[in-house]
Amino acid sequence: MNWLLYLALGFTATWTVYLIYLQLATRAAEGRPTQDLERVLPELATASGEPALVYWYSPRCAPCRAMSREVEALQSEQRRIFKLDISEHFDLARDIGIRAAPTVLLVRRGQIERCILGAKPRAYLRALLDAA
Repeated sequence: MNWLLYLALGFTATWTVYLIYLQLATRAAEGRPTQDLERVLPELATASGEPALVYWYSPRCAPCRAMSREVEALQSEQRRIFKLDISEHFDLARDIGIRAAPTVLLVRRGQIERCILGAKPRAYLRALLDAA
């Protein structure tokens, strides 16, 4: 019975360390310039200080499918929100530091200001844009 406890504790510790790594690795992209993103999304370069969200998703990801509905609802409000499929732009995602899907980047003035990992509700994304 002890080995089962050790196995569960080991798995929990490994998973916790992995989640911490994902958070830190994703946050490392903050402050980077958006030049690479602007090649794929030229609309980012045209904004003068106006914040934008870049939503990275995977069509095979269940949380991404749920969050995509929220993002599309915000897009219909004429917000500056862009969607990028990680499987289509894998090299760009790797270069920026995207480690998991869904990930949202808050972009302003040619820099990545915030990286948010995981599915978030529409109200959170709206507040993120309004506060920027």
